Amino acid sequence: MKHNILFVCVLLAAPAIAPAASNEIKELQRDVGLLQQYVKDLQKSQDEKLAALTELAKQSLDMANKANSGVAAITQNIERTLGPLKDSLAPQLASANATASATSNDVRALQQAVSELSNNLQRMQSQMDDMKRLLQAVQTPVAPPQPGQGGNAGAGPGAPSSDKPTMSAGDAYQAALTDYRSNKNDLAIQGFTDFLHWYPNDRLAPNAQFYIGMVHYNQKNYEQAVKDFDDVLEHYTQNFKTEEAMLYKARSLVQIQGRRSEGATEYKQLIKEYPKSDNAKTACDELKNLGMNCTVPGSTASRSSTTASKRK
Repeated sequence: MKHNILFVCVLLAAPAIAPAASNEIKELQRDVGLLQQYVKDLQKSQDEKLAALTELAKQSLDMANKANSGVAAITQNIERTLGPLKDSLAPQLASANATASATSNDVRALQQAVSELSNNLQRMQSQMDDMKRLLQAVQTPVAPPQPGQGGNAGAGPGAPSSDKPTMSAGDAYQAALTDYRSNKNDLAIQGFTDFLHWYPNDRLAPNAQFYIGMVHYNQKNYEQAVKDFDDVLEHYTQNFKTEEAMLYKARSLVQIQGRRSEGATEYKQLIKEYPKSDNAKTACDELKNLGMNCTVPGSTASRSSTTASKRK
């Protein structure tokens, strides 16, 4: 009985449920249709964009190929143009290099010739100065010998041969200088020593002391030479032999073992005090020979400085 009643209820409710289910199905079908249309539109848009991108890629590839062809053509034209030019310029460049090398050699030879000429001129200037002093000495009256004055025959080089002068300052100096130039070293030292003893305040006293140093320098007695050149620098004010005394003092120091740095310092002092002199240039060159850097502020000596440094 109960089953019959339930079945009747279901039959009565069926017409009311059916319309609601039908509406939901229709809405679902409509949503599915919209989704399918959206997917179709999206696919179409992607296809269009992919087609456009593919076309751009093809265009870019074509442009790259054309650019490569252009570069290859330009390179070929450059090689075709510059190849003969390089071949034609090669002999000219080789000739120019050879000419430059020959010119450099000529310049060095010219520099050596100018240096030799300068040395010759300096020697001539020295000889002219000596001749002037000789003329002055000849014109100077000879001092009359003092009674009982005959010299000290037993005196050795470096000690005065007499307490009183036996000749004028000019004659005494010239006699000693002649002995020096004749390589009569002992007589030269004796003569210059006598001159300094007799005429310590004469204007040629620094020269006499300098030549004593030169005798010892030429004899390779460098220790004594340094002392002699120091006497020129310390006992006399600025004089004609100051620069040369500094130069030869430096040369002497360089020759003494363990005193090379002192010689370099003396070279530098000469360059500092007389930067435009020929002696400064010589000092700079000798510093370079010692492996040291050196630059001289001035390369041309003033006329007065050159004349003074070379005057005897």
